[in-house]
Amino acid sequence: MEGRREKSGRSAAAKRGTGAAAVQHDVGRRIRARREERQVSLRELARRLTISPSALSQIETGKSRPSVSTLYAIVTELDMSLDELSDFLHVVYDVGGSSCKDNRFIRHSGREYGLVLEGTLEVTVGFDRYELGPGDSICFDSTVPHCLRNIGSEPVRGVWVVVGRHDDERVSAFDGHVRSSRP
Repeated sequence: MEGRREKSGRSAAAKRGTGAAAVQHDVGRRIRARREERQVSLRELARRLTISPSALSQIETGKSRPSVSTLYAIVTELDMSLDELSDFLHVVYDVGGSSCKDNRFIRHSGREYGLVLEGTLEVTVGFDRYELGPGDSICFDSTVPHCLRNIGSEPVRGVWVVVGRHDDERVSAFDGHVRSSRP
């Protein structure tokens, strides 16, 4: 089982080079394919995302795993859904990390399912706040403004999936004002 830890602290799957590394490579491959399909250069997409072309290249080749906020920015810019990338995502929130930029909650179509493997994750959905630790899980309607934050002293690692995030016309950030791209 991939989640089982051995004495070295690395999972058996990580030692074999499978599991999260294979998913990471596949996610990068799908991002690159969509970027090329939309005829956007690596440099142009990096400029739009305000990251370096090198960082984007490392994400596309599976050498680097993007933060959750960078991944959301990539799929939004490429008009993709997270469920187009992979069925399950291995997420990491560094200490102080958050899915929300500048305390602006996010919202989008779909439903989120998450399982915390390590660390302490605060999940705020609407006016409800949840504190999740290892082994805790959550699911919620992603149309409700929400934010995920690492409130602990170690990185949060988890498995996350967003189902049904296709054809969402709404802006992903929510700062208290409802905005829509519709006239």
